[in-house]
Amino acid sequence: MLAIRWYGQFTSSGLPKVLPKVWAPSTFFYSKLKDDGYPAVKRWTKPNKCPGGIFSHDIMIVPVHLKMHWACGFLDFRKKTIELYDSLGISETIFFKIMRNYIVAEAADKKVAGVDIDEWTDVRVRRLVPSRFGRSP
Repeated sequence: MLAIRWYGQFTSSGLPKVLPKVWAPSTFFYSKLKDDGYPAVKRWTKPNKCPGGIFSHDIMIVPVHLKMHWACGFLDFRKKTIELYDSLGISETIFFKIMRNYIVAEAADKKVAGVDIDEWTDVRVRRLVPSRFGRSP
């Protein structure tokens, strides 16, 4: 999480605009959204917490806790992809549905026009990196 915060500060420090604009909510975001729905996280994108809203960013990083390990989700607004990276390959297929519903609800709440969720693609990447126990992907 420290790396995510550093990257956020790094990209907002007036560097050239070639770097993507990234926003990452708290590690509690996904579990709160999954368990309690959009109303529970709606205020997390207020201007003081997410300047410009999520749709003004290129990428949203979503930390995903899967009880026994962490995975990492990405909403890539440039490519219109919802990505889930999981080194253990554990199936969290509901992630894509939850994030699709989140995008639609956030667009409606923030009155952002032109968001067509049918244009988005789900990308699941399994076993991208070797596990810490020495098993190769």
